[in-house]
Amino acid sequence: MLIVFVSYWVVVSGFIYDVIVEPPSFGQEMDERSGRPKPVAILMWRLNGQYIIEGISAGFLMFMCGAAVMVLDKGWHEENEKVRTALVVGSVLIFAVLFGFSISILGMKVGGYSILNTIRS
Repeated sequence: MLIVFVSYWVVVSGFIYDVIVEPPSFGQEMDERSGRPKPVAILMWRLNGQYIIEGISAGFLMFMCGAAVMVLDKGWHEENEKVRTALVVGSVLIFAVLFGFSISILGMKVGGYSILNTIRS
């Protein structure tokens, strides 16, 4: 089972893209105040490109969202009422937080993207 989870994380994080394209682990941009370069972990304005760190962290977030859904399913079929409530509420909260992080990364990448824009349309 661990091999399935690790292979899912490798595929989702863009490992194949990283091997073929060989992007840098992180980028740099000039700081406006000091004029010095500062490290950047998210490749802005390019949906089809990524830094290695960005892919690993986004893959981890997706992996953990999937794990939260699996815990939700496990908790839904639990016989003990207290354990069921704790698992369901905990997994829903964890999923919501991780989904929020994923949307915030997408917002940094695209610029101006918000989940509220998606809900309104």
